[in-house]
Amino acid sequence: YLTDWLSESPTRVPPPYSTILPLFLAFTSALLAGMAYFTTRDEEPEWEPLLLFKLVEGIDIALVILSLLLATLVALFYFL
Repeated sequence: YLTDWLSESPTRVPPPYSTILPLFLAFTSALLAGMAYFTTRDEEPEWEPLLLFKLVEGIDIALVILSLLLATLVALFYFL
């Protein structure tokens, strides 16, 4: 059920899937967005519309920043 892990006096350490999995997913998405960023940097001269390249590049940078921010929030919330 949805409220299985909720209690009035929660422990300091939540279930493992709610601490390890978000960090893993955040770092994986940061890695994939970084790879996409460097792939678009390599393909820049071959792309005709420069606006599309800049759009993909900006989205990749935003995803890296967002992933690192979420990983920091999870680490601060669950481990400190």
